[in-house]
Amino acid sequence: MARKEATKKEEAMPLLKDVKKGDVKEEKKAARDDGGEAKRGKAAAAGQKTKAPAAKDERKDAVGQKPDTPAAFTAPSQSTQSMSPEVKELYPPDQIKVVSLNDIMDVSNSQSISKTQYVQNDEGKRVAIKEPSEPQKAVLDQQLFDKHYGYRRVDLTLGRKVHWHFKQVLKWRKVDWAHFFMGRVPITKWLPSYNWITDLRADVLGGVMLSIMSLPQGLAYGYLVGVPPIYGLITATFGPLVYTIFGSSRHNSPGCFAIAALMVGGVVEQFAHVDDVQAAIENTHQPNICCKSASSVIEPEAAIGVTSSITFLVGLWQIFFGLLNAGLLAVWLSDHLVQGLTSGAAVHVFTSQLKAMTGVDGVPPTSEPFGLIKFYLCFFRRLHTIKLPCIIISLVGNFLLLLSSYFIDPIIKKWTNLKFPMELLLVSFSILLVFLSEGTRYQINVPVVGKVESGFPSPQVPSFNLVGELVWHGISIAIISFVIHIALAKLVSKKFHYEIDVNQEWFALGAMNTISSFFGCFVGGSSIGRTMTQVKFGTTSQLSTMVCCFIMVGFVYGAGAFIYHLPKAVLACIILCAMKDLYIQLFRGFRLCRESTVDFMIFFVTLVSVILINVNTGLVIGIVFALLTVVFRTQWADSTCMGRIPGTSDFKGLGHYRSAEEIPGIKVFRFDAPLYFANAELFILSVHNACGLNPVLVKAKLIERAAAEKAKEAMDDSSEANKTSSRDMQLRVVGRRLADASVDSVAEDPAEHVVTQLTHIIIA
Repeated sequence: MARKEATKKEEAMPLLKDVKKGDVKEEKKAARDDGGEAKRGKAAAAGQKTKAPAAKDERKDAVGQKPDTPAAFTAPSQSTQSMSPEVKELYPPDQIKVVSLNDIMDVSNSQSISKTQYVQNDEGKRVAIKEPSEPQKAVLDQQLFDKHYGYRRVDLTLGRKVHWHFKQVLKWRKVDWAHFFMGRVPITKWLPSYNWITDLRADVLGGVMLSIMSLPQGLAYGYLVGVPPIYGLITATFGPLVYTIFGSSRHNSPGCFAIAALMVGGVVEQFAHVDDVQAAIENTHQPNICCKSASSVIEPEAAIGVTSSITFLVGLWQIFFGLLNAGLLAVWLSDHLVQGLTSGAAVHVFTSQLKAMTGVDGVPPTSEPFGLIKFYLCFFRRLHTIKLPCIIISLVGNFLLLLSSYFIDPIIKKWTNLKFPMELLLVSFSILLVFLSEGTRYQINVPVVGKVESGFPSPQVPSFNLVGELVWHGISIAIISFVIHIALAKLVSKKFHYEIDVNQEWFALGAMNTISSFFGCFVGGSSIGRTMTQVKFGTTSQLSTMVCCFIMVGFVYGAGAFIYHLPKAVLACIILCAMKDLYIQLFRGFRLCRESTVDFMIFFVTLVSVILINVNTGLVIGIVFALLTVVFRTQWADSTCMGRIPGTSDFKGLGHYRSAEEIPGIKVFRFDAPLYFANAELFILSVHNACGLNPVLVKAKLIERAAAEKAKEAMDDSSEANKTSSRDMQLRVVGRRLADASVDSVAEDPAEHVVTQLTHIIIA
């Protein structure tokens, strides 16, 4: 040991001498520089006599030195190869002094090496003084970090939030209360600042056109719900008037809405019918009726009562969601889910109107589970009851409405934004035709609307007898009507660059349905056709909706006697043509299979569930399936090893880019999902497969190797105990060594060789 230490010292002595010589040279050079500076200072203090020699000395120094020469650069030995070109240009190679990293910082105990400073003493000599630097701060773990910097655990429970908001409300001043009131009643914001000179004309024209569209649609949707058609006009009057006060959208046109009317009609069919099976059997020649509900009779009073109750519950749910700030609830209903839902509802609407367009009677309702299948089975059995006048009116009505939509309106659009009122003309002409043919030999025998009372009914409190059975129906109707409404509102607001308060829209729809339920109205929502009409006319506020409501009041008081002879087949045609875009959407939805399989499956599952079962159950199935797709995509997420693209700092998947190269000893692993309990095992397995290293197998090999070594030692001990001859012992040892050498000489698996070189795993 002593010899080895002496040898090391002898080898290190030349290096130490070179270092000392370099240090002595640097100190002498610094002393000469200090002496020159002192001489120049004395020459400046002496006066004019010494100015000339001093100037000569300075010129000599200037000639002997390079301009702007920086001081020597000290670089760590481990980073000299990666030195930037800027440093190499700034510092010549002879001025770069390479030192070890240990001369800069002691990493083992996190203590910094003392700094060296040069100070000039009284004699003008430069003296080196070492000052101890502050030790590096110790690395803190999460617990020490939280304790040191005062971490506060925030209570995010619902009760804590409510308590915090309540305390903030108690601190409000008059200005805060006024701001809150204006936020909840947006009409107080836009009405005082309304420009009556520039915006009034467009809003009035838009309101007139809305009333022309709302009149036939209100009658048709009232018939779709199962209440007297006059209640469709009442719904188109009260609901929109309330929305103008509380709504934050400038262009949405609330009122009668096909999907909501269909869902409310299903509830009315389920809870408002009166069984009259025996009477139906006596009035039909064939005793076999498809089902019991085929002969059910719906009384108008019972239908109005159920409609008021479900509308009141829908309004309460929407207000409740608004108070909970549930605006983000619409995020969970994807566009493809809503597309499948509305397309399936359009199929139900088409099926429900076949009875009025063909005159076939004795068919069951479509709102029951698998009611669509029952309906078509009964419909084809009852084809002999088709009424020819109903078929003719339906064909002519649909032809005229489609002709107006696809040919007449585009021609008129070249000169004006007005829409050709084909619906209103069709209603007026059909009423006049049936009225003039009555009592003549050419009388048209078709089902008509019949006697309807004019005027608004007196307000009544909705019945609460069926509240327990209508609760879940109310939730589904509230969500669907809101989702379609807010989708339209966001679409238009982006086009005209203004904001929509999502939670306020919950409150506005809830107030609209709750207040209108006292007058027998059914659930309303925003119509695509009416909203786009407002956009075309350039309306700027909900004043156009007010104009429409005031015009509808006149129709309500005078429409009772006017619509007595209105054929139901005409109303069915108006309903079908109003939903033509949804039928086109149904066929376009199957193109999603080319774009995304998951999105197509969401659309298809929701569509089939709505068609086969009903709208409410189909909505639940669609939401559950959509959430399951999110879970499955995160549970079985994709993962890959990444490599660096040569010449860049970009890392891409090795399976996606041929030129991507792995860095030896480093694995960059990407996992395309958030890590949680459902995919934790998949994550670990993916890392093992990517690295070619399974700790379980490695541990098993180590245990097996240890057992083999123990067996070998036991064999050696037993051989010594038996006192084998030395010759045999040597032969065994030589044979064992040869066997071990042959085993070690076997080519290693390349994967195992890579594992032994693995030093880092980077997870992105």
